[in-house]
Amino acid sequence: MTRKEKEKIFKRDHILDSAEEILKNDGLKNLSMERIAVSSEFTRQTIYAYFKNREELLLILFLKESLVRWKYLEKATAGHDRGIKKLEIFGNSYYNYYKKKPNYLELALYYDNYGIPLKLLRKSIFNEFYEPNTSARTFFRDIFIKGQEEGSIRKDIDVECSMGYFCIALRAVLKEVICLKYMKKESFFEFMKIMIDGFTARTVDREAGLKNIRKAGIKNT
Repeated sequence: MTRKEKEKIFKRDHILDSAEEILKNDGLKNLSMERIAVSSEFTRQTIYAYFKNREELLLILFLKESLVRWKYLEKATAGHDRGIKKLEIFGNSYYNYYKKKPNYLELALYYDNYGIPLKLLRKSIFNEFYEPNTSARTFFRDIFIKGQEEGSIRKDIDVECSMGYFCIALRAVLKEVICLKYMKKESFFEFMKIMIDGFTARTVDREAGLKNIRKAGIKNT
């Protein structure tokens, strides 16, 4: 890598770091190209040389942070075998992650409302930021697939739809709990319990019931 290429990467990352700091301290509404220019000590012309517009910059911030989030969630669920248990821990960790990073929850909710404008991304940026996210989500898909194979997660659900709507639903409740503070955190975990119950295979419920029956000394008929 040439010195010029290194300098280019350094400037781009510095701009993103400045934008991230503004998002963290002042929220999404106050994240403007003008504020980023002041914070990074670059001219607006320099900012626009690296990012076509605010939307492209926001999207890169979101994808960059999403990769960090997926790795965090993968690590949190790694020490467990049962798919349904992994899904429960995934939800708990989802809460913990966004509790620490509420402004990134705000950004995720922004894209939930308006959609992710991937057409805005130049091919080089798409390859650098979007593709790694696609790979990082593999473990989440595996939670459902392996859970179905082992019998802890229902086999009659569509995995791709379940993955997406599970996260969207969690974020919708997190909005009420973390951003708007209309609900207490207990409401989130109660809602998540309902979601987990919905994904749980009936055979698992039956096995748990039979186990309790045996413990009580009642013969199964």
